[in-house]
Amino acid sequence: MPLTHLHLPETQVMSSTERFIARAVARPMREWVIGCSFACAAIFVADVATPPGYLHALLYMLVILSAGFTGNVSLITGVTAGSILLGLAGAVLPAIPEPHFIMNRLTTLVALLVTGLAVRIATHQYAMLYRRERELHTVTAALKDAQDLLVIGGKLARFGSWQLDPETRELTLTDELKAMLRLAPDGVLKADELLGRFCSADAERVVGLVAHALRTGEGFDTEFEVNTRSGDIAWLRAIGEVAIDHRTGRKVLQGALRDVTSRKRSDAATAAQQEQLQLLQTAINRVDDMVLITEVGQDDSDWHLVYVNDAFERLTGYSREELMGQPKQILHGPRTQQKTLDRIRAALDARQPVRAELIYYTKAGREYWVELEIMPLVRADGEVTHRVTIERDVTARKRQEESDRQQAQLTSLSERLGEIGGWIASPATNKVIWSQGVRRVLDWEQAEEPPLDKIFDFYDPEYRGRAEEAVRACIEDGIAFNLEVQGHTALGRPIWARVAGTPEYDENGDVVQVVGVLQDITHSKAMEMARAAQEQMLAERTAQLEEAQRIGNMGSWSYAFDTDRLTWTQQLYTMFGIAPEDFTHDSEGFLKLVHPEDQPKIKALRQLIREDPQRHTTNFRLLRPDGEVRHVQQISEPVGPGDGVNFTGTMLDITRLVKDELALRESEERFRMVADVSADIIWDWDVTSGSIWWTDREPARFGYNMEEGTVSIDRWAGTIHQEDRAAVTESLTAAMSGSGVEWAGAYRVLKADGGTAHVNILARLVRDADGQVVRVVGSIVDVTDQRMLEAKLRTAQKLEAVGQLTGGIAHDFNNLLTVILGNSELLEDALASQPRLQALATMSRGAAERGSELTSRLLSFARRQPLDPQVVDIAALVSEIEPLLHRTIGTDIEIVTHFVPELGKVKVDPSQLENVLLNLCINARDAMPDGGRIVIEASNVSLDEAYCSLHPDVAPGEYALMSVSDVGTGMDADTLSRAFEPFFTTKAAGKGSGLGLSMVYGFAKQSRGHVRLYSEIGHGTSVQLFLPRTDAAVAALPPRPGTKVVGGQERILVVEDDVMVRAHASNLLTQLGYVVHCVGNGPEALAVLEHEAGFDLLFTDVMMPGGMNGRQLAEAARALRPQLPVLYTSGYAENAIVHNGHLDSGLQFLQKPYRKAELATKVRQALAAG
Repeated sequence: MPLTHLHLPETQVMSSTERFIARAVARPMREWVIGCSFACAAIFVADVATPPGYLHALLYMLVILSAGFTGNVSLITGVTAGSILLGLAGAVLPAIPEPHFIMNRLTTLVALLVTGLAVRIATHQYAMLYRRERELHTVTAALKDAQDLLVIGGKLARFGSWQLDPETRELTLTDELKAMLRLAPDGVLKADELLGRFCSADAERVVGLVAHALRTGEGFDTEFEVNTRSGDIAWLRAIGEVAIDHRTGRKVLQGALRDVTSRKRSDAATAAQQEQLQLLQTAINRVDDMVLITEVGQDDSDWHLVYVNDAFERLTGYSREELMGQPKQILHGPRTQQKTLDRIRAALDARQPVRAELIYYTKAGREYWVELEIMPLVRADGEVTHRVTIERDVTARKRQEESDRQQAQLTSLSERLGEIGGWIASPATNKVIWSQGVRRVLDWEQAEEPPLDKIFDFYDPEYRGRAEEAVRACIEDGIAFNLEVQGHTALGRPIWARVAGTPEYDENGDVVQVVGVLQDITHSKAMEMARAAQEQMLAERTAQLEEAQRIGNMGSWSYAFDTDRLTWTQQLYTMFGIAPEDFTHDSEGFLKLVHPEDQPKIKALRQLIREDPQRHTTNFRLLRPDGEVRHVQQISEPVGPGDGVNFTGTMLDITRLVKDELALRESEERFRMVADVSADIIWDWDVTSGSIWWTDREPARFGYNMEEGTVSIDRWAGTIHQEDRAAVTESLTAAMSGSGVEWAGAYRVLKADGGTAHVNILARLVRDADGQVVRVVGSIVDVTDQRMLEAKLRTAQKLEAVGQLTGGIAHDFNNLLTVILGNSELLEDALASQPRLQALATMSRGAAERGSELTSRLLSFARRQPLDPQVVDIAALVSEIEPLLHRTIGTDIEIVTHFVPELGKVKVDPSQLENVLLNLCINARDAMPDGGRIVIEASNVSLDEAYCSLHPDVAPGEYALMSVSDVGTGMDADTLSRAFEPFFTTKAAGKGSGLGLSMVYGFAKQSRGHVRLYSEIGHGTSVQLFLPRTDAAVAALPPRPGTKVVGGQERILVVEDDVMVRAHASNLLTQLGYVVHCVGNGPEALAVLEHEAGFDLLFTDVMMPGGMNGRQLAEAARALRPQLPVLYTSGYAENAIVHNGHLDSGLQFLQKPYRKAELATKVRQALAAG
């Protein structure tokens, strides 16, 4: 039976008396009988001498026998001594009978009591001895069984005991130990013989341990190596301690030996394995490939990382401590391919190794590609316990593949657009490799592979020999070629082609192949021929132009200031009467040909056009070599990049015109009649007399009665606005003092009724022979209406410029704000336990909101803000947001509202109208720093034609007038005139953006309304907003976004070209519980919809590259999924879903940037709307 099941009886603890009795009983019977006999004899002799006689002797015998039976020496001694004392007492006191008698009785009584006590002790001792004998028998049997088990255990465990006698140096071994050492069972072994089997170091160490144990009494425990008699090497563990041999009383050393050879060999093998494992781990950590091991958890789906090598840490950025116990999904990201993951899982579920390529993400969020191989480790029972994955970073290869793909696309595109293709010819094999570009150019089928000697059939006969010779020279002599040839394609289409080739050599310098290109140049050849025809036509037209100049008696010229080079046409040489070789072609040579009296004018003109490079017209006289004086009119204007140093112009011989001037004056009456029917005011000022003649339209135009003969120059000057009068008179005086013949100006006229009119004046100065002005004839044009139109045009152009600028940046800017605002919100929530960092996140969110508000206001001013007009009750809207106004404005300002009972309804965007009202109230608050009152009123008004004629930007009709008035500081006239300009503000830096009233203005115009501003310094400001009324029923105001964010489990297809916005939207929707699939453009989205079903919502950006915007994508998607709801989003979406500033009816739209709550609300609304 096993030793663990051996039960030994419990050892009883005996008292000192029991131990004495036990020792006594255990003494030899002979000693006890002798002792009792001597005691009895002594007591009997003593007792005979006493009076009690034999009775006492008998009693004493019983006591002695009882004491002897107990084996208690002390009791026997005491009883014997007592009997002797009693006997002596009886002898000494024989004369005292009564006491002697009493003494005998007492002695008898004591003897009886002692006898009873001795019998009782003896009886108890015999019972105890009997039990001890039975227990001893049981223990002896158990010890025998244990000894047998120890023998068996020693054999099995290769364990044995030994004893060494230091004096005889004899070594006693158990049979088990003899068998272990390959000794004969009856052999006797000396200690020296056993030590001889040790190695020298072990022998010295064991001898030292034995000597130390014998000297100090301390035991030892050691291991050493021995050689058995069979020649084997065995490892033994020896345990020894000092003991006393009871047979000899000498000190001996005894202990146990155990064969630990198997353990030693196992330890050596384990150490070798550990070393190999360490080498393997070092090798794995030094390779560039990533190695990771995952272990199964509670179920088959719960696989977690238990090992990664150094390369994995380097690439992913995670430490081992971060990765251990994590699922491998920690590396997944938005673009990790789900289909590939499904394929991998299917293979692993089948317990098969699998290879794949996946997109993973580092700890920092960087995307990288891996080529991986996963191998499951299967136990003997078929269970998979671990999976070993080897991953190789193939990001560079993938990028190169993508670059190669793009390069291939570009090459293909270049071939298509450039109508070019490449080819490689091998002379040794007569084979040619043709690119797709060549096949397209030559109209070949895909399977056609013409050899080198057949390609010459493409060329027309007159070019075939040249081509064959060029190719032969390239192959034999290594001469590259570049030919332009004619030929016919496989379909018979005639083409021009450029064929070029260059040789390539082997290491011996022999041509092994020819690489070349073939380009269709038919179109360029046609253009070349057309260009040649055009050049011919240009040459003909140049000749015609020169002939026309000859006939028109004019010529053209060009002049370069930097080189002082003057170039003439042939007709100018004729006009000036000189030959080309007689002209120096510079400014000095030209000046010599000018009449001496006009040379200062030409010098001044040269300086003027250099300083003011504009178009100039100049009349001067030239003096021909033959003495003839001719009048010339020169027109010059700058050319080139705008630096004003190069001029070109014409010279017209006006000699005949000058001579005809007198004849023209004779037609003055005719001119007067024409002037009467002209829309302009024609006037003629006789400088000599000072009188001015006006046409009949003047009184009717400006309210003055200026009859002929009653008007002087001073009377005319009195009609000029006092602010313009000085400038006009100075300009006219300067023109008259100069040499010019024209004068133009613009000024304001004071009308007779006190009004003003804007006019343009143009006059011609008539000079006498001395150059003095004697007459000024001109016209005045009323341009008041034109100025108003120009002002409107400038405003419209400004709006268009701001709109284009805003629209240009709104899309990208709002994309950035979407990510910044969304991440700031997430950081605010995530940093709730870190107030300082949370404050930074709050600051970022506030800045993003201000940027969003700025963009929205710019769009509003430029009338590009997408509006969602609804029928609104102004009174109800104001009442609903009045609590917000009170909180925003503060308690020191009173808000008073007043609405007429039958206030008309308007169709506007309610959220934008709320923003307008809030901005106006904030402006009013800022104008009343010490408190005050804001009055919000609304009433019905009708704008008639008279009012609209003064305000052309508003149409007649029925309007609702909403006004916001304050009792603040007011605005002066200059501030009032610029109040609606964007970015204009009178507030301190950082206190206002200057877009509040601009946004109000843009909203009014975009809502087909009108805005009017009235203000007085010290009295306050009133902003009046006119909105067209409507008879339609009031629509329920959209619910305000609540604080509770509601998500769902629907499947949403997100289409967004901006990577950051796409990732952000995906993150928000995923947090809301939705299943999200993201793509980057419309074609990708359609591809997904064609192959995948089950999408509950299309969430798409409006403005996207790729040739398809969000509206087009939605229409195409609805063709595939008619019931698919669509939610649009954009930072700027004009002309896609917004027309004339209004959002198309029935569309769900989310303006960027948006918050998580806004996104959640709009998604639910879009899903509910279907």
